[in-house]
Amino acid sequence: MIILGLLFLIKCLAAVENTDNFKDMNIEEEIFRSIFNNAGFAVALVDLDGNLILVNNFFKELLGYELDDQMKSRIFDFVYPGDMGEAEKLFKELTSGIVSSYTKNHRYLKQNGDVFWGHLTAIAIKNNEGNTEYTVELIKDITEQRQIEMKFEREQRLLKALMDNLSDSIYFKDLNSYFINLNKASAKKMGYDNPDELVGKSDHDIFSKEHAEKALKDEQDIISSGKPKEGIVEKEIWQDGSYTWASTTKMPLRDESNRIIGTFGITRDITEERNALLKLKYQAKLLNDLNDALVAVDNEYKITSWNKGAEQMYGVVTADALGQDISKLLVAKMPDEDRQEIRRIVVTNGSWRGEAIHFDKNKNEIDVDWSINAVHDSEGKLIGNVAIIRDITERNKMVAELTRSEERFRALYENATIGLYRSSPDGKIELANPALLRMFGYSTLEEFLSVDIAKDGYEKGETRDEFLKQLNQNEEIRGFENTWKTKNGKIISIRESAKLIKDKKGKPLYIEGTVEDISERVLAEEKIKKYNEELKILNANKDKFFSIIAHDLRSPFTALLGYSDLIVNEFDEMESDEIKQFVKYINDEAKNVYGLLDNLLAWSRIQRGQFAYSPSDFSISSTIEKAITLFKDTAKNKNVELTTAVTNNFSVFADENSFFTALRNLISNAIKFTPDGGKITIDASVNDNFVEVSVEDTGVGINETDIKKLFKPDVHHTTIGTSNEKGTGLGLLLCKELIEKNDGEISVSSEVGKGTKFTLKLPTD
Repeated sequence: MIILGLLFLIKCLAAVENTDNFKDMNIEEEIFRSIFNNAGFAVALVDLDGNLILVNNFFKELLGYELDDQMKSRIFDFVYPGDMGEAEKLFKELTSGIVSSYTKNHRYLKQNGDVFWGHLTAIAIKNNEGNTEYTVELIKDITEQRQIEMKFEREQRLLKALMDNLSDSIYFKDLNSYFINLNKASAKKMGYDNPDELVGKSDHDIFSKEHAEKALKDEQDIISSGKPKEGIVEKEIWQDGSYTWASTTKMPLRDESNRIIGTFGITRDITEERNALLKLKYQAKLLNDLNDALVAVDNEYKITSWNKGAEQMYGVVTADALGQDISKLLVAKMPDEDRQEIRRIVVTNGSWRGEAIHFDKNKNEIDVDWSINAVHDSEGKLIGNVAIIRDITERNKMVAELTRSEERFRALYENATIGLYRSSPDGKIELANPALLRMFGYSTLEEFLSVDIAKDGYEKGETRDEFLKQLNQNEEIRGFENTWKTKNGKIISIRESAKLIKDKKGKPLYIEGTVEDISERVLAEEKIKKYNEELKILNANKDKFFSIIAHDLRSPFTALLGYSDLIVNEFDEMESDEIKQFVKYINDEAKNVYGLLDNLLAWSRIQRGQFAYSPSDFSISSTIEKAITLFKDTAKNKNVELTTAVTNNFSVFADENSFFTALRNLISNAIKFTPDGGKITIDASVNDNFVEVSVEDTGVGINETDIKKLFKPDVHHTTIGTSNEKGTGLGLLLCKELIEKNDGEISVSSEVGKGTKFTLKLPTD
């Protein structure tokens, strides 16, 4: 029918293009018109703007409009507002050629305002060039079908909501026992968040092989017999070995033809109920086997229950005890009026508890903890009493011994000379003896209890962290030495030993420890250490001194004696120029010896504390010029350029002689290690409150290993100059000590083959 309607529309289009009133339509076209107008669905021819061109009679009947009214409308005028956006979007895709046709369910509005559901088929009508000129809209009323579907969807939602909200597990399986549907309770019990994850799986994927095989057999029996299995109590064994208990009903699953297509089941987890029942049975047995005596009486105080604990405590078997008056078997060492008072309290308050002395069958005394509780029936009527009686004879003996032991310990605790404490794991003091209070300057325990050891006790927080780290690792620590602060802020050295006490689950409860004040010992050790360091320095200085005397001072004299002996022995044969040359050698060596002796004397005075230190404000420029003048000839003789780049008249506050001696030694060293044609530059600059004076040469340089040996009195390091000049290694050591005496610093930077730069740093005030 849809095809015939479409063919008619196409013919109508042809007619529209040739005449205005369809005058040339033949009999065949009349037949098509009849079919078109009597079709059981709405048909509309629509232009590219959505305007109606032609509609059939059913379109008018379906929407309740007259034909003339419809022809003035657009197809979108009949679309329900809520579906308008999607309808326009699809129409645009159709008319623009993105799609050639589409189908869609839309809601439409009748003239009277009623809404109905329509199944729309839209087809693009193209010309010979392949361009879309019109669309054909075929609309079938599917309201009744849609209502049925919506009702089915609602029922499905209700069923799903019912299944998802049931606490019992509901599941459906196919003929091969694979899950085809489950509720959320089933999925959750099996360890899944989404029931869909279980579809296609079987019990073999969830449970142990043993349980899965049994479930499979039950379900196949149901499928073959058609009979359900109701109220099965089964033990569900999971793959990890754990198990639960369930009450299960399984039934055949049938289709509309009553043909069995699988099984479904409802399972209720009864693990807690079963465990509670077992627990109740266990408790009943436990009460009977209880070491404590459990005795029940009626309102006449006749014994109705007598457990094994009572048999053992009083020496009377259950058969002999039942029916007896309680006062004849539970003989208490108390006046009758006290016994009557106890009974009155139980009736009035419902319970009583206290300690007493009972007698067993052989008249032996038993210390007991005795509790009595009234028993009422479901209506609240008193029907008797039950008593739990514990033998505390041994406990009382232990308490007495513990009391004596505690008194002895307290005396020891109070009179101990070392500190004893207990604190929480986070450092809160809980207990401390008098010795610890005195050690930290506190007069009362209450005052000391407010101290947070972690925050206020340790001088250094990291020490506390290390203490806790070792304690947590080993649970015990011995001889941990650190420093604590007293109440008045005084720092004391202590030696601490502690043990971490934990509960049965390994959770820290508290820390117990001892504290010993070792301040005097530490002070003595520090003094000894200081004396050792000073002695080490003195020994190094002594070795340095003797080394210079034995070697560095002897070598120049050897040269002097050699040159003078040569002149004495060869004088008559020597030319005047030769004599002058040797005299120059002697003069140079004498100067070296003099410089060495001068450094040696200055260094010796420093070591003996006799160095004349007279700081004052002076200009470094004149001192630098003085040093350059001193070494001008020496540098010239070696063809080394000695110059200063100092342009400002900087002033420092220091001992001028110290600065001059240090500068002199640095220039002397620079000349010694700078080759022919080299350059030495002296410069100065201000950096914060210091003046930095540098002596930089273009000499041989110093490697990293040798730089580390400089300025150390216990390391003898000397190097031959570029013209075989000899050194002692004393000059740099002297420079360091002279500059440090003036609150300054000396530093060095060097690169082998390029030169060295020494920097003196002195304060400006």
